[in-house]
Amino acid sequence: MRSGLLLLATLVVARGAMAQVAPTDSSVDRPGSGCPVDVDSLDVRGWIVVAAPDARFCIPPGWRAIGSGPTPEAHDHARFGAPDGFVEWLQGPLADSVSSRDLIDATSGSGRQWAKPGGRVGDISSSEDEDQDEFAIRWVWSQTERAPEFVLRGRGHGVAMRDTLEAIARTVRFSGPAAAPPIPYFPLGESWGTPDSMNSFFNDQFSRQLRAMRDVRMPALAADSSVESYRITYLPTFAPGITERATQHGDSLTLVSIRLSGMGGFDPGHIKQRQVRILTRAEWASLKQALDSAQFWSMPTCDDGIGLDGTYVVVEGVRNGRYHVVVRWSPAGPKYAAFRAIGTAFSELTKPGRK
Repeated sequence: MRSGLLLLATLVVARGAMAQVAPTDSSVDRPGSGCPVDVDSLDVRGWIVVAAPDARFCIPPGWRAIGSGPTPEAHDHARFGAPDGFVEWLQGPLADSVSSRDLIDATSGSGRQWAKPGGRVGDISSSEDEDQDEFAIRWVWSQTERAPEFVLRGRGHGVAMRDTLEAIARTVRFSGPAAAPPIPYFPLGESWGTPDSMNSFFNDQFSRQLRAMRDVRMPALAADSSVESYRITYLPTFAPGITERATQHGDSLTLVSIRLSGMGGFDPGHIKQRQVRILTRAEWASLKQALDSAQFWSMPTCDDGIGLDGTYVVVEGVRNGRYHVVVRWSPAGPKYAAFRAIGTAFSELTKPGRK
């Protein structure tokens, strides 16, 4: 784990009312009742259930609501805690601003994923001050088509409080549409030329980045045979994800370029830059020529080049109702010259001065 001044745990929901500890109830699945979740190495059966929009999580019985959170007038968050630590969730514009700001600090710590029942995945980023024994940790469940972003954050002192906050995060459960797994950006039956576990990994990771970009699902465009579209996505492990999509629909020729704020191998962050412009027919023809010269439509989806750190490059195409995707990892050397030519053609469309 990398060192930092804080170790934040953030949990944000983008809709609904302020969370509360509800009155005690005999049912284990309602706010205020005993926690219905099992957490390894920690007995949470006596914990209190806290209700947030489309979600539930549990806190120790001795914890109480603390003020009204970051701002007295806010009705989109709630904070609960004890003398040596606290946890809170936020939502709406407040959540967006906190999530974006904290990402800068949190990515200096460790980054990993936290799978949740129902298919939702939470990202964990953390840092700590070893000298002062202070920590904070942040969990972010990214926005999906069915649910807004959900963030839980906490801060405290000591190993015991850190374990408690991690246990709280493990009790988070979603309900209704928010519990449904996000829709993948790539066909589940797409052959990646890899074991099933890697197939799922690629689909999840790449989809997550494109979901943060809020760009279209290319396979969905194939439903309209009059649409022709190509997208290239760069996902460097330790730098922001970038995508460029060129589309022809009737007489319309457009180019959409998006850059994220996070890292292609970890938390995608938020949209830092998005530009849309009209393509000329000459530019469109040049891009198509590069794709045809590279024989894109006959390229295998994957090859044997798979690595951990580096840059994954994903090229997708839709033409005449057909969808195709090609993925290459850090494509260098003569072997990938034709594939790199596709990237060069896209780069020509985004050079400074192009309008």
